[in-house]
Amino acid sequence: MLSARQQTIIIGTMLGDGCLEKNGTHFRLKVDHGPAQQQYVNWKFDQLADVAASPPKKVEFFDQRTSKTYVHWRFATRSIKELDYFGDIFYNGGRKFIPLNVIDILKEPLALAVWYMDDGYLRRDCGALYLNTQGYKKNEQFLLKECLSNNFRIETTIHRAREHFKVYIPSHQAKKFCDIIRPHVISSMSYKLL
Repeated sequence: MLSARQQTIIIGTMLGDGCLEKNGTHFRLKVDHGPAQQQYVNWKFDQLADVAASPPKKVEFFDQRTSKTYVHWRFATRSIKELDYFGDIFYNGGRKFIPLNVIDILKEPLALAVWYMDDGYLRRDCGALYLNTQGYKKNEQFLLKECLSNNFRIETTIHRAREHFKVYIPSHQAKKFCDIIRPHVISSMSYKLL
């Protein structure tokens, strides 16, 4: 059984870099980050340890196109019935998307913090923030914009990133955003905060 805290962390993870895959009858959550986020992966594992299949592992990939070896830290949960709910609301035809009811599920600062630790970055030149939401469609960006405004009183804009879009938190909103999530951001990820 997933605790309320675990469900909140999964919501933030699914908005960010997390993915779910059907493994047998039910879904499992896969967590995968680069070498600089090893402590973050360990933190997520600690939070989800009672449903994890095994501890985080270091995985190396050799990319023949670049002739470079890339390192990732990853783990997966067991396939459990409780994850089916998240699979149903975040996936359609194999594509991850922003649920229409995101305003009802993204309410906790912890979920917002996990999403930002996964996908956010600080623009040091101007003190603004981005959420890397380029994988989502334009209409989904506006669902996120509305959710951030209604649930957290954070005003954002949608910026074009080549042919995609991402959520921009202007400098006059960035400190407010950071203050909301700061209690939940782990020390190794504090470089993303103002």
